[in-house]
Amino acid sequence: MAAKVKLHVLYCGGCGYGSRFRRLENEIQSEYDRSYVEISGESTPTINGYFEVYLNEEIVHSKKNGDGFVDTD
Repeated sequence: MAAKVKLHVLYCGGCGYGSRFRRLENEIQSEYDRSYVEISGESTPTINGYFEVYLNEEIVHSKKNGDGFVDTD
């Protein structure tokens, strides 16, 4: 059995990015089996603009560093 992929999103709670995290979470869960992907999210208590996506603890997407949101072209 393959190891579970861990996806973690750190998002700006002060900016209201929780809905964007939940949308991403729903899309991934509809695309991949839950026994294969573990998804977690963490809201920051302050306004900072973060929407950082980590795959197995390695950052793969950063809004703060210019990547936009995960649905940005």
